[in-house]
Amino acid sequence: MSSAKEPVMRRFGNGLTVLIKEDKSHPVVSLQYWVGTGSMNEGHWQGSGLSHLLEHLVFKGTAHFSGQELARKVQERGGHWNAYTSVNRTVYYIVLADFPESSDGACIFSHVPGRRDGAGEGGGAPGNGHVCG
Repeated sequence: MSSAKEPVMRRFGNGLTVLIKEDKSHPVVSLQYWVGTGSMNEGHWQGSGLSHLLEHLVFKGTAHFSGQELARKVQERGGHWNAYTSVNRTVYYIVLADFPESSDGACIFSHVPGRRDGAGEGGGAPGNGHVCG
């Protein structure tokens, strides 16, 4: 019998949609942050790779974490993170083998530039009351 639950969806007033599907059959957490824009949205700069460049900026770090520190936090938990850009979306993802209550994975995503969910730089994941630091 599977321990997976039906997905839960919550749509916030600012357009952020959160999907959660809990499955405790494996001790792994996968977080994905999908942005509804890609290379087709580059307008006058179509084909310049601007969307791809912005994707790479996430791995440079923030005012609170260097890129190396973020990578170390992920690797310490047996995880990996990456991103990709397509024609109509940019997706950031992280997979962790160990996800303690302190939610470092959610903290990493709370530092993604351009978030519109209200948490912003240095904030916690939406609705969990957690502050990264």
